[in-house]
Amino acid sequence: MAKGREALAVTPAQAKWIVERLIATKRISADDVRGVMSEMQAEIADIERRLASLREAAGDTRLTSPAATSAGRRSRSRKRRGGGTKGHPRGIAGTLAVLLRSIPAAEHAAIAAIRADKGIKAAIKAAQGAMKKSQ
Repeated sequence: MAKGREALAVTPAQAKWIVERLIATKRISADDVRGVMSEMQAEIADIERRLASLREAAGDTRLTSPAATSAGRRSRSRKRRGGGTKGHPRGIAGTLAVLLRSIPAAEHAAIAAIRADKGIKAAIKAAQGAMKKSQ
């Protein structure tokens, strides 16, 4: 890679903070960020177009055997215990993780402190409250 173009290992929250900081210090503008975002949408559209072309070229091929398909149907007919699915598929910790993505990164430390002191259910309630405030 060219000098200054090395890939960095940053979390999504760190990346968000970095972009906010660059905008605040006027190193980049919000229009620059919007431009990059629109480039991302164009690239997604290009990848989807290429994928559709590949699917068309592949034709009507089956990736699974008919036996595997009928076994899948049998497993779906089982009754589930309890009510409908509520929350995140990975349980209560997943629910908190999803909520943290929807609130400002600056509030994550406060939510983590609540989780450490009062437990995960209290942290989820605090994150839901923070999410409502930020909307």
